[in-house]
Amino acid sequence: MQNMKKYASVLCLAMVLAACGEQTLTDDIDTQTLYVVRVFPTPEHGQLSVDQYRAPEGTYIQVYVNPDPGYMFNDSSLIYQSDVGGNPSGISKLNGKYQFPTPSSPGAGVSITGAFVPKPTGEYTVSVAEDIPNGVVYVEPTHALPGASVRLTLVPMQGYDLKPGTLTYTPAGVSTPTPISEDLPYVFTLPAEDVVINAEFVEMDYEGLMASARKYLNAGKYDNAASFYEEAYKKNNTDPEAVFYSTIGQLANMLLDKDVRSVLSSLYFAGLPGNLEDWVCDPDYWSGETWYKTYNATEEIPEDAVLPKINTRISGFATPYGDFKIAQVNPQTRQTFNNNLFWALLSSYRSGFNDFIDKVNRYVFGDKFEVIARRAESFPEGAKVLLNSQLKKRFKLEDFYGAGDVYVGKVELDYLFANLRALKAAFEYLAVYDWTIDLRPWMVTEIGEKDGLDEVLMKVFELSNGSHKDYWNNPATVARILPFKNNFLSVRNTAYMGRSRSDVVKAVNAANTAMAHWYGDGEGTSRFTVTAKDKYRYVKDGISAAKTALDSNGVFYFPRKLPKPEATSEWVDANSADYGINIATLFTPGVFSLQNIFTTELGGRAPTLYKIKWYEDRADNYKTVITDVGVLVTEPFEGTGREVNVSGNNGAPYGIWSFEINTKNLRDIFPKGFEQVKYKSKDADGNLKTDAAYLYEVFPHVLIWPFASSYFKGTNSSSGDAVSSHLYNYYHQR
Repeated sequence: MQNMKKYASVLCLAMVLAACGEQTLTDDIDTQTLYVVRVFPTPEHGQLSVDQYRAPEGTYIQVYVNPDPGYMFNDSSLIYQSDVGGNPSGISKLNGKYQFPTPSSPGAGVSITGAFVPKPTGEYTVSVAEDIPNGVVYVEPTHALPGASVRLTLVPMQGYDLKPGTLTYTPAGVSTPTPISEDLPYVFTLPAEDVVINAEFVEMDYEGLMASARKYLNAGKYDNAASFYEEAYKKNNTDPEAVFYSTIGQLANMLLDKDVRSVLSSLYFAGLPGNLEDWVCDPDYWSGETWYKTYNATEEIPEDAVLPKINTRISGFATPYGDFKIAQVNPQTRQTFNNNLFWALLSSYRSGFNDFIDKVNRYVFGDKFEVIARRAESFPEGAKVLLNSQLKKRFKLEDFYGAGDVYVGKVELDYLFANLRALKAAFEYLAVYDWTIDLRPWMVTEIGEKDGLDEVLMKVFELSNGSHKDYWNNPATVARILPFKNNFLSVRNTAYMGRSRSDVVKAVNAANTAMAHWYGDGEGTSRFTVTAKDKYRYVKDGISAAKTALDSNGVFYFPRKLPKPEATSEWVDANSADYGINIATLFTPGVFSLQNIFTTELGGRAPTLYKIKWYEDRADNYKTVITDVGVLVTEPFEGTGREVNVSGNNGAPYGIWSFEINTKNLRDIFPKGFEQVKYKSKDADGNLKTDAAYLYEVFPHVLIWPFASSYFKGTNSSSGDAVSSHLYNYYHQR
């Protein structure tokens, strides 16, 4: 379903990022500091202004300059400074605009200032008349040589737009203004004179609002377009076009909502865009570094996070046979991006992830989202709206709809919200469980870039005799870090399980209806092309299979890797699937609690430790072979002598201490994909040997400090098995 997710994201971005507007929904109480942005001291010979006067940490603020005639702005003088003190920081141009991020200074305001100086000989100033009512005009550049192209940006007040014939420039000493073309983008050629820009904004009726909305949308002015569609909806909430685009506008507006931005800022996204044009990055109208590239290029998390550099991450990817070590890092991959988010979560949510999950459920998928969803549901049945050609081009929707005019309607809105509801359901599912844990004390300075989980665990317990000795000797602090000693993955709120399932059902039903439409024939809103139908038919069948499983409380089967988008691809059935998930079991609260995942003792308060035999089959590419024999550990062990000889040709004998995964429980959740199978090793000639070992898709034991490569092993390991001993001690003696 990955390719349909790609389609959904394309459609979502094409619509969601195409619009915003004044937030007319009820605001939640803000839970994060909003920085007050002011201009102080006020400069002479010109004006400075900003696009946001209150914003959360990490938000990029755009600064506008307007010199008086005969003056220019001194770029090097533009600075911002936190009100709590410290050295001022310069503001440079980013993506052609003066921008700066609100700093990490809780409770502080931010002041900006700069200086205007006389323009150089031969250049001329572009100024904007003061006190233009009902709108704002910005220009770039504000001074240039004669013949330069000057671009104007107009930001009307809600419900207002430019009055035809009023956009002009007036050269110094001339009384008659010169008209500027009102074809977007607003551009004129600078004469050999200082000029002053003027404009008049007037209130628009419904038809005028719709005309302005289309005009700005066609020109890639997404912020302006959204505002007009929202004002048009207020005047007529039954017009399909107004319903469709204003719905998307309200959804997009959540990207600019202060609480949503606070959640994103808490993950250290560098420079959150303050407007939709920077979010969309439409290549026809925009150039420069995208905001997400800026984030990936970040070298360090802020110092107050007290965490390693961003490139010293632990990967979340692993496979049973060690194909990817947890420590592998590639700075240009999604893997690294996920690692960055993981460390940002640790930094911002230092007592576990409950607060983050709750914020997402409240601010992203809370009351505001449901209000917007209800507006989408009000779209008239059978109505259709012309999909803006610029959006179609920007997000390459020709791949699905083909060339020519495309008409969209309720089915597209329903499918868009189906994908968002699926994501909402995922966070609701997470909210069922308690994610309280404190991982930072041993992740501060001790973890290296190539450390695997085995090295990480070893360093955890090495710290018990070092810099964090007091932490480990205190039962209260130890209880925060050892999962079985706190509430980690215990059930926190069972009500969210019902909500999660309800949203999954809504999402799958809507997606299934959309697929039935797109793969059908007849009139109405647009359907997929024949080529797209062939390429993505497996997605249609996969969604249909998910609906059947949900309706019957049965098993949903899916592959290890999603098929490629091609005509020959098919969705898997029960026989060909790699995995199957039992719907009824999945939505049982507590099914993923630690007590269900692991074999436990001490009333479920500690993982049961086993000594298991294993060896490395060197005749078969060093693949690790694990037996199904486990010896219960009943007392702590120290020192040497932990190795246990294991008979077997070409086998190197080792003894490993381990947890035991409750594979019965996993097979209840996943009735296919976790079967026990026999693995027969090969001799030096490549022939199968008679001895065999049992393997699970997920190993029945979690190896602690193995002597050879496994999916827990990094590249910094040395021999030893003290981790298991320490674990036993901390669970049984403290």
